Amino acid sequence: MALTEYRDFADAYAQLGRFLDNVYQQKRSHSALGYLTPTEFEATYHTRLLSTVVVP
Repeated sequence: MALTEYRDFADAYAQLGRFLDNVYQQKRSHSALGYLTPTEFEATYHTRLLSTVVVP
């Protein structure tokens, strides 16, 4: 991950959401999630949930 320089604290704070969306959710794997990214874990969860739905 490349380091980013910020003008000041306010600039860094303003870009926090971008970091969370682009890096933390999409790229960083989490041991608590079986070493999947949060996005991958959520997709797997929804796939499993849909495969257990019983249609009468």
